[in-house]
Amino acid sequence: MTPEQYLAFERASDTKHELVDGYLYNMSGASNNHIHISVNLVRELSRALKGKPCFAMSSDMKVNPKSHHSFFYPDVSVFCGDTESYDDEMDVAHNPTAIFEILSPSTEGFDRGRKFESYRSIEQLKAYVLVSQDKPLVEVFRRDTDGWLLQTYSDGVVTFPEFDAELNVQELYDRVRFTDEP
Repeated sequence: MTPEQYLAFERASDTKHELVDGYLYNMSGASNNHIHISVNLVRELSRALKGKPCFAMSSDMKVNPKSHHSFFYPDVSVFCGDTESYDDEMDVAHNPTAIFEILSPSTEGFDRGRKFESYRSIEQLKAYVLVSQDKPLVEVFRRDTDGWLLQTYSDGVVTFPEFDAELNVQELYDRVRFTDEP
């Protein structure tokens, strides 16, 4: 499927699909934990970025790495300055500063592998954040002159100098119930 065919199909669809190297994939439904984490991320990032030149976008904004025939729906994206749009519809952007993906058993391998490989081609991307929904764990991959460096957090505060914000790990997991909890 070409990007133009995908966008025409997707914009007319009632459900979400991602295009990965020309192939269409259905987006599955999210778990209760996934939904809570997503809402918490958008809430906390919006608070942290209020009055600053960066802003958070929910999973309705598609991201297209220019060098790939792929279109993804990140769980949350942060943009600094204006978004560089794919076309006049303004529902696809090329230039996120940070992307947050909430891991699930069915997507974790893809999020860590092929999707991250595609995202790394985005010049403006400075941080790729993976958030576990099974335990309190936030993995932050940061672009460095030598590649991507990993920092992990299970509590405390995650600092994002990339867009001048901090996130409290406990707040990200507000209302989340882990399987080993009563």
